[in-house]
Amino acid sequence: MDLGSFEQGAAANPPPRPDAPSLGFPSGGDPLVGLAATTPGAYWFYQLQAELAALFESVNILPSDLSLTQLHDAIVALAGGGLSFESLVSELRMNGVAALGVRSTVVRGDHVHPTDTTRAPLASPTFTGVPAVSGSPPATGTATTQIATTAFVTTALAATAGVPAGTVAHFAGSSAPAGWLAANGQSVLRVGTYAALFTAIGTTYGYVDSTHFNVPDLRGEFIRGLDGGRGIDASRALGSAQKGTLVAIDLNGGSGGVVQGLTVGASIPGAAAQVAIGADAYSTGGYSTVKIVSVSSIVAMTSLPGVEYARWAGAARPRNVALLPIIKY
Repeated sequence: MDLGSFEQGAAANPPPRPDAPSLGFPSGGDPLVGLAATTPGAYWFYQLQAELAALFESVNILPSDLSLTQLHDAIVALAGGGLSFESLVSELRMNGVAALGVRSTVVRGDHVHPTDTTRAPLASPTFTGVPAVSGSPPATGTATTQIATTAFVTTALAATAGVPAGTVAHFAGSSAPAGWLAANGQSVLRVGTYAALFTAIGTTYGYVDSTHFNVPDLRGEFIRGLDGGRGIDASRALGSAQKGTLVAIDLNGGSGGVVQGLTVGASIPGAAAQVAIGADAYSTGGYSTVKIVSVSSIVAMTSLPGVEYARWAGAARPRNVALLPIIKY
């Protein structure tokens, strides 16, 4: 072991510790008060030499006055688990696995040594708890290998679905599909599942209390485009209903009923006549300001629907097919 190279005065054995050492910090002294400057002494230099020698020996470096990088190499070797700096560089693994004899501390800081079972491995990791990410999700439409957050997925689905809440359609099945409600006037909550629908239509179609709202009731109804100032169907409000056109027939005193079956003289009376001829029944309240007068007798048919022997009335309708009206929520 090379203890060190001095100009002169080196001893074969270490110096003893001073009997009355001056403890504290070094000073330049003060001649005005007779205070001498600090004198390191042989033992102080020996302390430094012994500390460095112990550091070198801990990493199997033999102290030598021919090398001026031993302190540097010792520090690197300690950080690298006993390897020299050159060996450390060559033995580093960047895939989360340390070479034999290398401590886990030499592996990249963002990877974990395989013996650490408290974290997920790089290959096919399985997460526990509720993993979360910081920052805003990527822009809608991003198509990369980046992991998608639930916020991104929700936004992307809403943007690509193409059917906004409040959209009305007809469905050929007997019950509404997922994401839709039957447009039957039902009352639903304003928050939670139907919040987007409430934002879209509000209380236009009624409500039962401050926490619910009604969907439109489109059962048995035909849909007509809102006039919106065009003047064809003026003074209509969004969601307002409109009665059908009333059709009345008077045979002017002819024999037999207005609606008859195939057998001569087989009159079809009342509501059955409306069904047979393809007209809708109607509410008398919707026509309270009019009356149908018989041409033959000039007698007002004040009791609507006013189906008599030679007189008949009903609401006109086009040819149609019945489907389930639904609304997107």
